Amino acid sequence: MTTTVKTEIIIDYRKANNLTVEEFCKKCNISKQVYYKLMKSNLNFRAEALYNIGKNTNLLSNDLLIIED
Repeated sequence: MTTTVKTEIIIDYRKANNLTVEEFCKKCNISKQVYYKLMKSNLNFRAEALYNIGKNTNLLSNDLLIIED
């Protein structure tokens, strides 16, 4: 099973709201390190990060992930 992050959703959200990486991270209460892990689909971070992104951006956490067999 392969899990990847839909980075385009996060990038589109940032562009639509004119947010820098720093502003996005502050809004979502995540570190820049976690943000860049997400952008590389490196899933070595706490699930709380996806929850915080979803909570603070109204993006659904399950919409941010692609899970394939």
